[in-house]
Amino acid sequence: MHSVQEADDASNYETLKKVEDTCRSMITSYESDKLTYEQYKDSDNEEQQGWAAQAKIRANGTAAKYNNYILEKSEIKNK
Repeated sequence: MHSVQEADDASNYETLKKVEDTCRSMITSYESDKLTYEQYKDSDNEEQQGWAAQAKIRANGTAAKYNNYILEKSEIKNK
């Protein structure tokens, strides 16, 4: 029974680590796009304003995906 528990614990650890790594990746992506948006949003250059708009869209999309991912994976943390 002890070896079954060890295997279960190892599996849970790997799953939890994968979820945490995915969340960190999404947060990093969001922060990068947020910084790009902040840098170019008030630019006089139309192209740079376009970069800001695209960064804002990506950041909002990443935030939505992150929130959905957290809801889907919340059961893992509660085990």
